[in-house]
Parts: sequence; C-alpha cells; structure tokens
Amino acid sequence: MEYISDLDKKLKNIPKPRIIPAICSWSDLLGFGSNFTDNNWNLNHKQWKDIIQRLVLIQSILARNLWPSQEFALVLNDGIARSFLLDHGVGHIQYLSLWLRSCIYFHNEVIQNERKRGLPGLRTVIAAGERAVHNWEEVKASDFVFNYTKSDPSGLSSYEISGDNPTILTNPGPLQMNTAFSKAFIIDEAGSRFGVGGANFYIDESFLDLLKELSVTSSFCEGYIWEERDDSFIFAIPKQSDRDYFHLGFELEAPLIDLKTKAFSSQVYKVKAFFPHDEDPREFSIPIESI
Repeated sequence: MEYISDLDKKLKNIPKPRIIPAICSWSDLLGFGSNFTDNNWNLNHKQWKDIIQRLVLIQSILARNLWPSQEFALVLNDGIARSFLLDHGVGHIQYLSLWLRSCIYFHNEVIQNERKRGLPGLRTVIAAGERAVHNWEEVKASDFVFNYTKSDPSGLSSYEISGDNPTILTNPGPLQMNTAFSKAFIIDEAGSRFGVGGANFYIDESFLDLLKELSVTSSFCEGYIWEERDDSFIFAIPKQSDRDYFHLGFELEAPLIDLKTKAFSSQVYKVKAFFPHDEDPREFSIPIESI
C-alpha cells in the first residue's frame, strides 16, 4: 500500500490555470483603525463591544443584499470584498445591473445606519481586471490524514465521518490573484490625499472600460451613452429595444479624479447616482448616500 494523504494528492495534481475577467467591489469602514491605534491596540470590554456591534451590523446588511447566484463575498476585518462571477461570461447584462444595484443598496444602508450612530461611514470602490484561478480552494483537516490510519484506506476519515472537518487553509477561487480586487483596494487606500476621500462610492476607469466592451458584445445591447454636463457625466448602456431606457447607468461627478500613486495610476469617478434597469431614467435614479 502507498502511504498517501488527500493533501499529497492535491499537491501532485495542481489544476490547470485559467485567466478570467474580474469585477470586484471593495468596501471599507472608515475610522476603524483609530479605535485600536488610539488605545495602543489594548481595548476594554466596552470598546470591543462597540466594535463588534459595528461589524455585525455591516455584515448583516451585506447578507441581506447579496446576489447568491452571481457573486462571492469575503469579510476581511473591517472590509468586504465582493467578486462578481464571470467564469461563464456576464450572461444577460441585467444580471450585472442587479448586482450593481445590490452593491449600492448595501452601501446606502450602511451609510444610513452609520450616520444615525455618529460614525464615519463606509467607502466603496469597484474596479475590473482579471483573476488567475491557479490552485485548490481549500485544505481541510481531513486532507492531512494518511490512508493507512483509516479503517477503510479508500474511505472517509474520522473528521469527515464526525462532520467536524475544519478548514485549515482557504484560497477562494473568485479572489485568487484577482487584480480587480487589488485595484479597488489600492484606490481605497490612496484616500483623500489622492482625491478619493470620504464615505463615498467610486468606480475605476477599468470598470467603465469593461462596461463599454460589454455594451458592444452582450446581447440586447448596442453600444453605450456618454454625456458630459456642467458638473457631471452620464454613462449608460441603453436597451436595444428602446434607447430611452437603460440596462444600467451612472451619474458621475465631474471632474474625474486623476489618480497617480506609486502602485497604480488610473482615472477614478465618484458616483452620484445609479440608473437601474427597471425604471425610467428620465424620472428615477438611486442617489448615493454619503456622510
């Protein structure tokens, strides 16, 4: 008998890499780190209680606004990454529109709750890029069990039989080497010093570029609208059947933000409002809440 574990099998059978287009939203609670730095990272019971309450609230709002069939979300301390799944293409453009609306509803509800509690709010950034899906997504405790220790060498381990099989390592496919996530994170970290300040909602030009491409290649679309006004830009993907109605659209603040950092240079837009697919854009839009 060959002595082997499931981990050995995983290490010997690395999956073939796939490069997939990526869209990622990154939302970050503002002023969160000061709770720790102001107290030299030693918090009392009440301070921990307040922090946990803030985290639970934002995570509960997130859960109510997830789009299960179209995304993967990951909580990282006081930040949340949401990856729109493009493994099989975008499908109908309105799937993306619905996901964007859910991101805005999430952002707005968090802002409303933070405002009521006198807290600084949330900043959200959406960017596009690619992700390299290149390895297994997790290592479980059962993966370390050698076959010769099992009652049936080809059967289940005691971890699996008991149902208590903790994850030891996680490497979620939707976020594996995801440059859309990296861009969104860098833009958020740049902060007000580079023009990306406050509890606002931003989109990177990489995302607009992808939307422009989708407006040409996706079914039921025939290009996009770009309109420059005195204090804003209008970007929209109109419906093929009636260009007065949009699959999705944004009102963006003018002027744009010319972001130049050591890590990344781009043009970034502050979102003022979103046009959903099921309303007349001449009469209705969803304004972005801010503090």
